[in-house]
Amino acid sequence: MKLCKSIPTILIIITLLGCDNNDKKSISFSETAYKNAKGEIVVRDATQKEIDSLNEGFKMMDKINSKYPTPPTPWNKKIFAVKSITDNGIFILENNTQVSLAGIKCGPRGVYFIRKFFEEDTEKLSYIAENETTDGIFESYVWLADLSLMKDPDEKKYVVSPSFSSVNDMVIQNNWCDIDPESDSQYLSRYNAIIEMSQENNR
Repeated sequence: MKLCKSIPTILIIITLLGCDNNDKKSISFSETAYKNAKGEIVVRDATQKEIDSLNEGFKMMDKINSKYPTPPTPWNKKIFAVKSITDNGIFILENNTQVSLAGIKCGPRGVYFIRKFFEEDTEKLSYIAENETTDGIFESYVWLADLSLMKDPDEKKYVVSPSFSSVNDMVIQNNWCDIDPESDSQYLSRYNAIIEMSQENNR
């Protein structure tokens, strides 16, 4: 995923890989990536303050997850290649199924970032539908399924499944898309809690 090249803010990346036979093996690293004044991507080690802030964010997300749970991570669900994403944020999958983010409305900025998530061949989509519209669009909770580590020659022996990330949560947390005021999705309370968390972190 090459999203970092388009985001002018700092990203903190932490990767944990585990378990080879009976011997636990962990590989971890944390770095920040940001765009400088020349438009170049600069990568450096994360500071302790940045790591502490990220850990605090994880704790807050744990509280949100316990109060407003998501569907189970789709470890055993089918994953799909994304053929295209329309200008109003509808995913067109390899089997021509149309999927949207339940309770979320995306404008051009949000669609731009969503497209960045799915520009690599190793980045697939999995979803659990909440509702089907009269137009045949499945309003869903959507995950990005990243297969890049499974295909990496050095890492694939430690990784047995894709890495899943919630697209719904990411677009709300980063203020790329908005809550749809006309939606009655079951996830609206979760989205509002994520917005409150993001506002608190930015103070």
